[in-house]
Amino acid sequence: MLDNVCFGLKMAGLLTPREQRAKAQHYLQMVGLPDAASKLPHQLSGGMRQRVALARALAPEPALLLADEPFGALDAMTRRHLNEELLRLWSQLGQTVIFITHDIDEAVFLADRVVVLGRAPQGIDSERRIDLPRPRRYLDTSRLPGFLQHREHLLDRIAHVAENQA
Repeated sequence: MLDNVCFGLKMAGLLTPREQRAKAQHYLQMVGLPDAASKLPHQLSGGMRQRVALARALAPEPALLLADEPFGALDAMTRRHLNEELLRLWSQLGQTVIFITHDIDEAVFLADRVVVLGRAPQGIDSERRIDLPRPRRYLDTSRLPGFLQHREHLLDRIAHVAENQA
C-alpha cells in the first residue's frame, strides 16, 4: 500500500523516493492504517481500501480535494466512521473538499454548504448553507433540530427537481 499512496507524489516528482515514502507513511498513519504499508489490496477490507485511497489523495497536499461518492459502496457503519474520519482530517489539514454524494444525511453531516443540482442542462437548482456546530459526531449531530431542518429542506428541493424533470 505504501507504493499506492506514493503514486501521486511520484507523478509530481518533487520529492526524493525516501521523502515520498516518509510522507506516504505519515498519511497512512493519519487515516489510521500505520501497519498497512506492506499489505496488498486483497488483504484489506473495503473500508481500509477507502482509507488508503484517502491517504493517496491527501499525500500530495492539494488545495482542493474532489471526492466523487468515495464511500458509496461501503456498509452504513463503515461509511459513518469514514465520514467522521474525513471531518477529523479536514479539520487538521484545512483543504477545500468538494464531496459528491446522493446521501442527504451524509451531505448535511459533512458540509458547510450543499448544492442541489437540477437535471441537465439546468445546472444548480439551489444552495443551502449548513450552520451546524463543529466538531461533529454523527450520532450527536444527526439528532440536532437543525440537522433535521436542513435534511427536510434538501429533500424538498430534490423532490422539486424530480417533479420538474417529468
